Amino acid sequence: NMTTMDRMLSQTLEETSMANGVIMMLPLKYIKNNYFPITINHFIDIVYNNKTIPDNSVLITFDDGYLDNYTNAFPLLKKYDVPATIFLVTNFINGNIKLLESSGWDALTWEQIEEMYSSGLISFEPHTRNHINLSSLNKKDLEEEILGSRNDLIRKLGNNPKTFAYPNGQGENISSDSIALLSNNDFECAFSTFWNSKH
Repeated sequence: NMTTMDRMLSQTLEETSMANGVIMMLPLKYIKNNYFPITINHFIDIVYNNKTIPDNSVLITFDDGYLDNYTNAFPLLKKYDVPATIFLVTNFINGNIKLLESSGWDALTWEQIEEMYSSGLISFEPHTRNHINLSSLNKKDLEEEILGSRNDLIRKLGNNPKTFAYPNGQGENISSDSIALLSNNDFECAFSTFWNSKH
């Protein structure tokens, strides 16, 4: 079985009284010693080529592009040499929108993203431009959100995004038009938050 650690580790950390770095160090050290961290490209290779999933595989992902991915997670991911993928809401990074009004939920900068990407440990994939419910959009607006966010990443990083994470990720957020758009534009997989499912 593959275990997926998703969302923000730091959200859990902030709900405790211990220092962020101390708490995060424990799960990453445990993961490094007891699991087999894989990259998103390794995951795609396994799925598309019907390969056996290595025992105790884990794919670590973060959504949205919060600053604490850089300040809290990145130093520890480097320390333990654990790869991760961050699905970015590109207009959040560009400063055009806020995702949460509470303090402490700031966005990464493109400079920080470039530094993480250059490390070879962190990959970046699209998560729309504005983090809105895709099922409510017409085809033109879907293209703006999905292909626009991928194009933002290509322009900034020169990478070739092949995966996508649905905002909110529930069934009501996933439309047949969005599935067709992803399929017709060479995306190889899309992530949701359905537990124990493959679709």
